[in-house]
Amino acid sequence: MFVWDEAKRRRVIREHRADFALLTDAFDDAYGVYFEDLKHSTDAESTI
Repeated sequence: MFVWDEAKRRRVIREHRADFALLTDAFDDAYGVYFEDLKHSTDAESTI
């Protein structure tokens, strides 16, 4: 489940023409590739 700030979502749509609601499909991609980015790693775990 994805949660975002609606005002920020509208701003991103206006400025970048990209809607968070449509981009969430990328995270449910059966063919997606996930890797650890050691060059830019921090203590926090994240997925690219």
